[in-house]
Amino acid sequence: MTQKGAERFAKNCFMPVVRNAIFKNLGQMIVTEMKRNDPLEKYGNRNNFTVALLVHLRKEDSFEQFRHYIWDFENFAKDWLRGLSVEYCETESVGESKFIKLSKVILKRIAGEAINVMRGAITKNFSGEAKSLIELFVDKLKSKLGIPKDSLKLVFFQVDNKTGYFAKMALMCIEQTVIFLLQELANWVTKPTIKELPVQPGEEIFLKIFSCTKKCTFCKVHCEAETVEHHQHYNRQHRPGDSLDIFRNSHTNGKFVYYKHFQTAVDYYRSWLIPKSPGAEADTYWKKVFYTFHKEFAERYRVEPADINPVWNVPWETVKVDLSKAYNVPLESIEL
Repeated sequence: MTQKGAERFAKNCFMPVVRNAIFKNLGQMIVTEMKRNDPLEKYGNRNNFTVALLVHLRKEDSFEQFRHYIWDFENFAKDWLRGLSVEYCETESVGESKFIKLSKVILKRIAGEAINVMRGAITKNFSGEAKSLIELFVDKLKSKLGIPKDSLKLVFFQVDNKTGYFAKMALMCIEQTVIFLLQELANWVTKPTIKELPVQPGEEIFLKIFSCTKKCTFCKVHCEAETVEHHQHYNRQHRPGDSLDIFRNSHTNGKFVYYKHFQTAVDYYRSWLIPKSPGAEADTYWKKVFYTFHKEFAERYRVEPADINPVWNVPWETVKVDLSKAYNVPLESIEL
């Protein structure tokens, strides 16, 4: 009975919670490793992330991607981060993906503590009942595993009071379980398994970088404030608007308001720092994008193509210099 109790303890109590612990900790460990192996620091710094994403868009040179970025920045950024996390995890080293390696690190760490508890009981000749040893094991590892007490009832029924024998049987069964889990982990497929993690690496990185997701009323860029508590929203790279000096929308109840007086229109506008003439002050990156794709934008939204000023056809080398200055990010080695 004691051997069956040990086998049941390892298979029905230990193995499920270890598997859950790997899932619980793996997402955050991936985030930590991605940030640690990120020479451009795009995962820990909002300026660097923004520039990296803009460079990515330029290299893709796709109208649909630019449009997605403009109208649904948050999901676009999360999708990009999701892809980068999968790409990072699928990178192989010595025949194994980083995803499998990190999973094994968590498993071995937990298994090491579990095995040490049982070996300690054997070495110290634990004098309590087998039930007391199981309770000690559960208590020692509660912060890591949290084995449900209900799952232990049948185990208690199948063990006698021969503590030393049970400890040896349990140790052997735990070691066998670890071997089984190592084999199981080796067959995990990265992309679908990442989707099942409670902490999604891409989502977690986005939440750490973007403390505010408020948008500019006029050009829809996101606020770039890097602290949760801030009194005013701002963005260094407002996108071009129309050529008029006035605007109207639902916030103004359809009444025309001069851009230079926008903060007087409604209370929410007072919280934004926006250039008085959005069209004139727009950065060179977006001028170049709109110059390049203005016909595609017109076709997509069923309007006549805008009469774009040729001055907006800014050389990409100039755009790179302006991006570097605006975000204080070195781009000398980056090609646009």
